[in-house]
Parts: sequence; C-alpha cells; structure tokens
Amino acid sequence: MKLAARSLLLFLGLSLFSCQKGEDDPKFTLLTRTNRLAGEWMVTSYSFVASDSSATLNGDSLITTDADSLVAAKAFEWRFTFEKDGAYISETTELNGPDATLDKLITTISGDWEFAGANNQKSKSQLVLIESEFKQSSGVEGSNIAVFTTSGNTTAHIYHIRELRDNKIVLTQNEVVSDPFTSFSKEVNLVLEPNN
Repeated sequence: MKLAARSLLLFLGLSLFSCQKGEDDPKFTLLTRTNRLAGEWMVTSYSFVASDSSATLNGDSLITTDADSLVAAKAFEWRFTFEKDGAYISETTELNGPDATLDKLITTISGDWEFAGANNQKSKSQLVLIESEFKQSSGVEGSNIAVFTTSGNTTAHIYHIRELRDNKIVLTQNEVVSDPFTSFSKEVNLVLEPNN
C-alpha cells in the first residue's frame, strides 16, 4: 500500500512539472495549451524595438519613434482570435489625424497558428503564426474606402511563449530580419488579455 501511495505521489509530482512550458506558465492546469490559447484576445501591452525605430502601446495610444527620432502618437487597437482548429485572425485599427475619427486604417491578417519547439526549446514553447491573407482598408470619414488585399503570403512569425494562461498570454520575439537590401535586429513583447 505504501508503495502504491509513493508511486502515485511521484506520478503527480512529475506531472505538475511537466505542464509548464513557458517560464511563467502555470505549474499545473487541467486546460490544454490549445484550450488556453483559443478565444478572442486584446493586446494590452506592446513594445517593438529595432535598430532604427521603436513603438510602444500606452493605453490606447501607439507611440512610435523613427530613424530621425520623430515621435508620433495615434489611437491604436489590436485584437487576436485563435480558433481551436488552428486558424487565427489579427486585426489592428489605427486612427490618424487631429480628429482621430477622420482617417482610419484597419489591417486584418489571417492564417494558421501552431505550437512549435526548436533549437533546444521545449515542445510547444513557441507560437508560429503563418500568414495566408493580408488585408488593409483605409478611408476618411465621408469618402470612399480603399481596400488592398494580398493572398498566398508565406510570412511566418515565431514567438516565444513566456506565459500561457486562460486569462493572460505573454509572447516575446527576438530575431534578425534580413532581405537583399538590409538587415536589422528586432525585439517584440506582447501581452494579451481576454477580449471582454
């Protein structure tokens, strides 16, 4: 009987530690990673730092600084929807101009998501977002709306999952971006909370 009780305690103890993938993940949860990710989320904190520019979400204002040290602020909102079947939608809304309702830019990206773990990372410790469609619509109130759509994109974004809970997601990204014309490093931090 004592052997069975010890075995049960050992099994429970090991299973408690095996649930945690990200540094700040819950020690134990009955929800799968997919169930914790699925749903509608609002980005409540965002920072982007590259060698020549930066952006920070402060409440509902996005503050950007460009290579010439010019600072701009605009009303900004960013939402994600993750489906259990692996589909996702990212939608940002930017309001520009002295009267923030005058010039509106909505960017919608849809595609597929999946968990990954590579380069000595734990399994399911990364979130890969694979874009399949990029759509932007813009317009000034009272005028026509311009819509730009591209499909078949092959862009993928890989985020490290620091924390994945049913009420909070923390994602980070550190990478070097290269193309034939330039190369730069960037650091991104995102905090998502349920969209109520």
